[in-house]
Amino acid sequence: MARFPFEFMQLFIDEFTEQLEAFGSGSYLSEDDRDFWDQPFDPAVVPELKAILLDFANALPEEDAPGEAWDAWIAPFAAAVDAFNAKHDYAVVELEEEADLRQWIARMGQARGVELDVDAIEFRP
Repeated sequence: MARFPFEFMQLFIDEFTEQLEAFGSGSYLSEDDRDFWDQPFDPAVVPELKAILLDFANALPEEDAPGEAWDAWIAPFAAAVDAFNAKHDYAVVELEEEADLRQWIARMGQARGVELDVDAIEFRP
């Protein structure tokens, strides 16, 4: 497990990916509900996304990093999430998950004393 400067970083990654695995597997559904359920994506792809999240969190800029460093941190992450999601027909990271990612990024910035314009982050073309 990675060691991050803020505990919430790892907690978010764990909860986010666990929820995606449950959604992809349908494990949250009752047997009756699964009869009419179509699997949105193979949950076996979630570890790949988790690796992207871990790499991103590991690269968190320092408090005194200039604005360009924050942009250089976010842009490749958004592109990696988009590439991952495109590979899976945009079925894994939907709008709700994008909002969760933006909130997580904002929280990491705030923890470093930086207000980030997370509404401008695009996870798809």
